[in-house]
This record gives sequence, C-alpha cells and structure tokens, in this order.
Amino acid sequence: MEHGSEDGGSGVRGWRRGLGAEGAPLPFETSYWAGHHPVEFDPEWHEEPYALPSHPLELGNEALRAFFGFLLEGTPSPEDVDPDAVPLLGFRLVGDNDEPRG
Repeated sequence: MEHGSEDGGSGVRGWRRGLGAEGAPLPFETSYWAGHHPVEFDPEWHEEPYALPSHPLELGNEALRAFFGFLLEGTPSPEDVDPDAVPLLGFRLVGDNDEPRG
C-alpha cells in the first residue's frame, strides 16, 4: 500500500507486508512518513531492513508532544510540559464494606 502521493505528498512508497496509512498526515507526522527518521539496519538484530519509514514508538512519542505538549522518552524541548507537574485526580472503587478493591 502507499501513503501520500507521487506529486509531492508525504510520499512513502514501497511498503512491504501490506502496511499502510489512511488519510493525509498531520504536520508532525510528515517527516516520519517521508523517511527522515529511519530505523538503522543492524544485521545482528534484524534479517532485513525495517518495514516502516520510522519506528512507531518514535512517531507515537512525537504525537504525545503534538497533542498534549509532553514527551515520555527523549529530550524535552523548553516548550514541553513536565508531565510529572500535571495534577491528576485519583479514584478508588469501594465494595459493600467500603474496603478498596482492585
């Protein structure tokens, strides 16, 4: 399957094993689908080059930054939010005898 177009879109062609993507990439995705963040081939770990133009975890980490303003891995930029500084609400389930469960 192909992603993008031959007329200057994101242009990932030649995917193997029937992998593909739907729709136009979001701005943060473009360089990943264009192959600017390849997984380095290491013959000791892999039998053939990586099937995708980038690693899904790296793209996912960049999605966290784009959607929520923070990273879980890697070097944060000065604009990134510190995820440990974000307050969260906590909940607990209680049973009939008000003992916490699960």
